[in-house]
Parts: sequence; C-alpha cells; structure tokens
Amino acid sequence: MTHECHHPHEDHATTYARLTAAALASHANACAAADAFLAEGVSPDPEHLPPELVLAGAGARRRAVVDADTPDERQFTSHEALRVYVRRCLVTNLTVRRDGWTLPDPNDARIEPDTARLLLRPGDPVVDVIAQIAMDRSLDAPQLRYDDGTGRMLPFDHDAHELDERGVRYLASLFTT
Repeated sequence: MTHECHHPHEDHATTYARLTAAALASHANACAAADAFLAEGVSPDPEHLPPELVLAGAGARRRAVVDADTPDERQFTSHEALRVYVRRCLVTNLTVRRDGWTLPDPNDARIEPDTARLLLRPGDPVVDVIAQIAMDRSLDAPQLRYDDGTGRMLPFDHDAHELDERGVRYLASLFTT
C-alpha cells in the first residue's frame, strides 16, 4: 500500500516524482503477486496483498486483475500474458551501459559490472530501475529511482511507503542482457 508520506523540505516536483515512483513500485508488486498466483497458485498473505490486485479462481481457472476498478484495469489468465505486459508496457525501454566487464577503467583496478536501466516512466518525472548485470547476463541488485526535478536520480525508499522490493526484483528477473 502506498502512503503519501510527506517530507518537510521537499519541493512539489520531487514529491510528485516520489509518489509516482511509489505508485509504480506498488504496481510492480501487484504484477509480481499476480505472476506467482497465475504460475504456481501462490496467494500472497492477505495483509500484503496490493490494494489494486484481485486474485480469483483455482487451477486452470485462475485469474488476476491488476489495477482493479480503475480505467487501467487489466485481466490476466496466464503468467505468460502478464509477463508480456510487464516487458512491453510497464517497462518502456531497456538500455545497457557496458563499462565494467567489457572495458575496465585503467585508473581503477576493480572490475565493476555493467549496468542495465529499465525505464518505467520516460516523461516528467523519470522513473527507472537500475541493476548490475551479473556474469550470467541476469540483472542483479535492482534499485528503483526517480528524478527529483533537478536532473538528479534519487533512490526510492520502499520502507517509507511501507512497500517491499519484490516488484522491483520481479521486473529485473524478467530481463537478461
């Protein structure tokens, strides 16, 4: 559940960006829970069920409704269809920065992994997920960020909004490079 926690010294643009990131984190959590339900029949703890998610049915008749009772409501009866939605609609772009595994910095002996960026909201504000690219090409240690209105990308604080990070990890798990 997203809470509109207020930061006293935060300008309106940053507040809007943070709340947009919170809504996207909650939506990603709903998609992760819906995927687990559709693929394996795993229902989340009712206390941790995202408010915009409705799960119904059993066996082959399972159905998940994401963004229930909103104009953006989407119904899924298979986890494959849900994953297509997440890859093509929720994540608008994937970019990769190759500067670690492929081209180490001559001034720094450490080899940092390459990074990937999953763009969730390209406009104003920008919201993305960045992750390291593991040696097996999977995305590791994903982090949700938002633009503070001045061009700085700030890490999203899931705890402040009483959200867990499963949705962000779920998004990253659907992509390899």
